[in-house]
Amino acid sequence: MKRVLILNVDSFVGKHVCRRFYDAKEYIVDGTFYHHFPNMEEINCGWPRADVVKEETPGPDTSVGGFDENVTYDLSSGAFCGEMRADHRVNIPTAITAFQEERVDVETQEAVNDMKPYLNAVVSRHFEVSDEEFRLRLLSYDIIIAILEENAFEAECAIKILRGTHYEVEKTFVLVSNVFTWAQTDRHEHEKKMAKRREEREAERALRKEELANRRLSGHEDLTEDEEESGEDAEESEEEMVAKVWSEDEYRLRYPDIRYHAWRELEHMVKAANSETLHTYVIWAGLPYGCGEDLLSAHFLAAWSHQQLLQYGDGLNYIPTIHVQDLSRIIYLVGSSYDTLEDRYMFAVDQGNNTQREILRSILDFIGGKIEITSPVVDRSKQVVKEMEHRKEVERLRKSAEELDDVISSYIKELKTLERSNASFEKRIRELEEDTKKQMMYKTIVAQKGQKSVDDNIRRNEEDKNRCEQLLQEVVAKENQLRELLKEKEQERGVVMERLGLFFLTNASEEVEKVGLLLGSFDSYDNRATSPETAAVDVGLYIDQPHGVANWLSAVDIRCEPGAVLSLLGDTDWVSINGFVANMNKIVEEFRLERLLCPMRLAVVGPPMSKVGEVSGALASLFNVVHLTIDKVTAAYEAHVARIREKMVEILLRRRARRQEAVEQRALRERLRRRMRRKELLRLKREAQGHINAGDNAEGSGSEEEEEEEEE
Repeated sequence: MKRVLILNVDSFVGKHVCRRFYDAKEYIVDGTFYHHFPNMEEINCGWPRADVVKEETPGPDTSVGGFDENVTYDLSSGAFCGEMRADHRVNIPTAITAFQEERVDVETQEAVNDMKPYLNAVVSRHFEVSDEEFRLRLLSYDIIIAILEENAFEAECAIKILRGTHYEVEKTFVLVSNVFTWAQTDRHEHEKKMAKRREEREAERALRKEELANRRLSGHEDLTEDEEESGEDAEESEEEMVAKVWSEDEYRLRYPDIRYHAWRELEHMVKAANSETLHTYVIWAGLPYGCGEDLLSAHFLAAWSHQQLLQYGDGLNYIPTIHVQDLSRIIYLVGSSYDTLEDRYMFAVDQGNNTQREILRSILDFIGGKIEITSPVVDRSKQVVKEMEHRKEVERLRKSAEELDDVISSYIKELKTLERSNASFEKRIRELEEDTKKQMMYKTIVAQKGQKSVDDNIRRNEEDKNRCEQLLQEVVAKENQLRELLKEKEQERGVVMERLGLFFLTNASEEVEKVGLLLGSFDSYDNRATSPETAAVDVGLYIDQPHGVANWLSAVDIRCEPGAVLSLLGDTDWVSINGFVANMNKIVEEFRLERLLCPMRLAVVGPPMSKVGEVSGALASLFNVVHLTIDKVTAAYEAHVARIREKMVEILLRRRARRQEAVEQRALRERLRRRMRRKELLRLKREAQGHINAGDNAEGSGSEEEEEEEEE
């Protein structure tokens, strides 16, 4: 039997994927817990006695999920004698449910109870074991499923290990990412198009300025500056962004949310790791729903309690969605495929393409509640612009720093040249002074006739000395000036480097916190230099806040269509191929059955003056249900009738406007038809007159020829 490892198996999607592989009866499924059991050492104590365990039927593979026969267990003390081997892992779900109910909270206990029938064993996470132990344990599995939520560190470690290890048995690695790595694709393509147009306009503007300058030089000023500026203003109008429906074949164009760049690099790494023995796939999943809900559970519970549903922004952003059963089946089919699939990238989404407003409106219509509009927690409209401006500013600062480095280097070279000139002038002055002293001494001992030549030599030396001193002063002044300029340029470069450093400056405490979240332990941050796997950890693998449904409803605005998954799942195999809104009735029923919810209806009746309204209001507030009275029902009915009347008036006004527009269009077409008819008649009349004139001219020319023949 093949062995399957699911990273983040206790997630909403991971539980359904685990059950899919278990139901196939061909796989041993292990997994890592991300949301529970933060410290595995606290769990691995208090196991049953060895003789009790031996009576049970061992699992298919006792190396993981079984018990070590060399370990002796003591039932009375609740501890085991000896040490458990690192390559043996006890079936934690079974052990916890039997002996450690007091050590886990209710949520953890529920998760363990839910997964106990399907999960063979819980595997230690990367930070709980050494790198070598994690590597050996990872290589013992045939299929690895990595489900990303906020932390992608273990997925990166796993693909690096699989990519750098040689093995003969084929393995499959499936990275379940999400559409956040596509979130800014529309905006990025739009900004690229507009930037290209701006460059073209700048080129045309420069060409127009050059033509205008040439015309002015030649004395032709037929184009004024006002006309040129008005033409430029007309070109500045930019078109609105058009949302495109993306397919997985266009994966090279995808552009992520600003927090998900590291995830996109991880997706590239997974695709590049594909080989003959390692088959890698990347699945972009939409927002999972159904089966009691996960991210949307807060909205469903709020609607069930008739509370407010938060809508982030205008609600016109598109949210790709997929039913969790469809997603788990797609992951299972990709991971368990015996044949190598052609598509390495694939969208796991339905064909709904619903907006945030449509999703919330469907919840409101089928369950209840009311929608409250709030501002988005992520400003998705400015991300690409800010990122491009940030990149341009960084590039400008780098270019400025390089230019300053070149200027400083040239100044330093020139200073060295001036220093050499200064030294040579000083040396020449010293030589002239020594020569003058020698000449003065020689003058005292020579005769009268020889003194004249000595005086000439002394005078020449003085002239040369004065000239050298003058040149030396000029060199010193230039050197001082150059040093001042060099100091200014160095200060300017320091300012530029500080501004450049601000773009990459990360708060040390934030880095420690993110690395601690990635590695699962804050103590690992100080020791990560000793670990080759964690030494170069990318803090971008852990996604910053916000998380959850607020992140999905605020940051995502992408339309995508399924492609390769349609060949994996037929139309009848889908649970909800038409999307969230189209299958809302089924989704609400799943939510009600999974959460064991039953609508409560109370009818309170009584005679007049019995305070039925007060009693029913108290019961409604006690059970948190809607309080319906005759006045409220009447007011709601009147409001409903008023809304219908407004819609009817709006429909009538639209019909009247359409009729008026049709009449105007008909009159316009009639006027155009009459105009064309008049033009046609005028043309025919002109052609007829032209034929008559041509005939008269032909007759006149013929008579002239006859007269010439008669004269001859």
